[in-house]
Amino acid sequence: MKVTFALALVVLLAASSVDALPKCFIPCPRNINPVCGSDGTNLVLYANECGMRVAACELGSTITEVDKATCSHLKNPFGRGN
Repeated sequence: MKVTFALALVVLLAASSVDALPKCFIPCPRNINPVCGSDGTNLVLYANECGMRVAACELGSTITEVDKATCSHLKNPFGRGN
């Protein structure tokens, strides 16, 4: 009985935590491979391509990867890549 209750509790907690995830939750690697992205107006240097996809989701718009040289004037907070 205790095992069944514990298992039900684990399943319930797992289900509720999935519902609590933000709409734009994308598990991204922590690798630093800077990507220059543009939404058509602004240029931003992202840690990696996955970070750029999360930002696009959060903004609800398209962010396109552009040549890194386009972002060469931006300060690189990641310390590598461009």
